[in-house]
Amino acid sequence: MEILNSLIVILMIILLGMLSRKTGIFSCENKKIIASFLYYFALPSLFFVSISNTDLSSIDYKVALGSLLPIFIVLLMLYVLKKINVISKDNFILLSLSICFGSNTFFGVPFFETLYGGRWLPLAVFMASILGFTGIVLTLIYFEYANRKEKGGMFFLKIIKNPLIISLFLGVICSVFNLRLKIVTNALSLLSKTAGGLAIFSLGLYL
Repeated sequence: MEILNSLIVILMIILLGMLSRKTGIFSCENKKIIASFLYYFALPSLFFVSISNTDLSSIDYKVALGSLLPIFIVLLMLYVLKKINVISKDNFILLSLSICFGSNTFFGVPFFETLYGGRWLPLAVFMASILGFTGIVLTLIYFEYANRKEKGGMFFLKIIKNPLIISLFLGVICSVFNLRLKIVTNALSLLSKTAGGLAIFSLGLYL
């Protein structure tokens, strides 16, 4: 019943996003602004606050392995299909990108934010961080494979410049060394509270 309630809440927010788009309250340019705010401010703030306040040693890392393993199994299967010429290189890249760079953060985290009063939110954020980091790295690898252009340092620079990756590393450092900057955390907490609802609302805008 609790899961159904969470799904209904998410559906209502999506419908509000769709309604605002249909009535012209938000334009195409507004969608881009909201997406940029989510990507550069709200979600990184949520990552940082949740991870920095989480005892990482208490997390069962078998859960992380269980989340990542299916992705790598499917990617391996796609690679085998490409090698035996069942699918083309372009289809291999397209399908691989759709597998490794899903919407775990944008739409998975809001679900757990509403489920059981957010009891599993810290674990959901942590898992989204791992999946997001893996997805970003693999996505860049596939783009490099497709274009065969930038190598070495530029490839690494693309990864470390990603706002989600930056917030992930900073959150881990603060958690490991028990660093608590109350003023910073309070400010970012306000931004992080907008992430879940706004991510789902933006889905309605794009539908």
